[in-house]
Amino acid sequence: MHEDFKRGIFVIPRRNGKDILSWNILIAKAMQRRALYYYMAPFYNQVRQIIWEGFDFEGKRFLDYIPPELIENKTKLDMRIDLVNGSQIKLQGSDQIDRIVGTNPYGIVFTEFSLHKPEAWDYLRPILAENGGWAIFNGTPRGQNHFYDLYNFALAHPQWYVQYLTCEDTGIPTKEAIQDEIKSGMPEARAKQEFYCSWMAGVVGAYFANLIEQTRADGRIKNVPHDPSLPVYDVWDLGVGDANAIWFFQLLGNEIRLIDYYENVGEGMPHYIKYCQSLPYVYGEHFAPHDIKVRDYSADGRTRWEIARDLNYEFTILSKMSKDELIQGARSIIPRCYFDTDNTQPGVHTLMNYKKRYNERERTYASKPLHNWASNGADSFQYLAQAVDILSTSMVRKVPRVIRSAGDPRADLIRPGMHRAFSLNNGASLSVDDMYLLGDENRGRVVTSRPSRRVI
Repeated sequence: MHEDFKRGIFVIPRRNGKDILSWNILIAKAMQRRALYYYMAPFYNQVRQIIWEGFDFEGKRFLDYIPPELIENKTKLDMRIDLVNGSQIKLQGSDQIDRIVGTNPYGIVFTEFSLHKPEAWDYLRPILAENGGWAIFNGTPRGQNHFYDLYNFALAHPQWYVQYLTCEDTGIPTKEAIQDEIKSGMPEARAKQEFYCSWMAGVVGAYFANLIEQTRADGRIKNVPHDPSLPVYDVWDLGVGDANAIWFFQLLGNEIRLIDYYENVGEGMPHYIKYCQSLPYVYGEHFAPHDIKVRDYSADGRTRWEIARDLNYEFTILSKMSKDELIQGARSIIPRCYFDTDNTQPGVHTLMNYKKRYNERERTYASKPLHNWASNGADSFQYLAQAVDILSTSMVRKVPRVIRSAGDPRADLIRPGMHRAFSLNNGASLSVDDMYLLGDENRGRVVTSRPSRRVI
């Protein structure tokens, strides 16, 4: 990468040496200027396996790409290499990003950027902007996620260096080898993703990717403005290590309007409550999973639920459900969802990349989801499906008798999604867009879009 470029993206197919390329660029840059440099993988143990303990396809150790005469010292404990010119190279994982925020690296390589937490770059980019440093992002596509967004951003900005290659450009692996992989059990979508660098192949093993792609094709990822006349509901996921993901939505008829999304890590409950209260929303209810009463006790012994209660933020607590039930609930509501293209983009990425564990050796998918950067947002969305179901029930309230007689044949014709108006006994009219009857035993009870406040 030429000195004129401070940012670079390498989209390179599997087995084509993207780490060899990036590692050697970092070594060369470290010898040109005395500074601190990071080589970052999505996980700390992963970068140890790739670089510190790794070998290339010819059996050469990655560490041996640094000539011995250039090394002053190597420390295995923290994977640090001190060079004779005073530069320092450290191997890092973005899963431990809080450990390096506040340091002053001059160059950073993000390997397999699709798998990194998106906020990892957000934490470190101000440092490079201030000191004039550089960053490289390499990887193979994993659907249309934050790597895809960054790639498209780079294409539109000439000051970025962009390299996009497929197996047809490099010849590695051969078409015959790829066909052998497919015949031996590799999904064709995975082959397109891994070897042809297809952004459109989706995320293999993903739970919601096809539904989100259909949502995009239907035009339901667009500008979805906040409607001040409707209440806003927020749904939280309480991740391990103080990671929180919050979806904000409104209901209008059959539509679920996702108007906002927020995720952060390393902050306490007061931070998230303050953030929610700073938004220009009038809230209906706040929803949280059942473990809000048991997870992450504070220094004074209070649970998150107790902290929120003391800050006058009262949650409706969702009941415990199996993971299969939660995933199926989320799938069932996506066809009703509209996502704001700007405010919910990070959340949409989590839904695209929430996937099953894959056993490379056995070539099978596990029954449990892979826990990665997408988990918090996807889990929060699953709780959102629960919340929508609860709200649909809590919207039921008694109104003046809708049909003149319980036996009126029109009662059996009223169903959700119909668009005819019916007359109430008091002369008012009510559209079926706004209500439906709930069977013979509940005739005269109506579902409306204005729930009463309910706190558990």
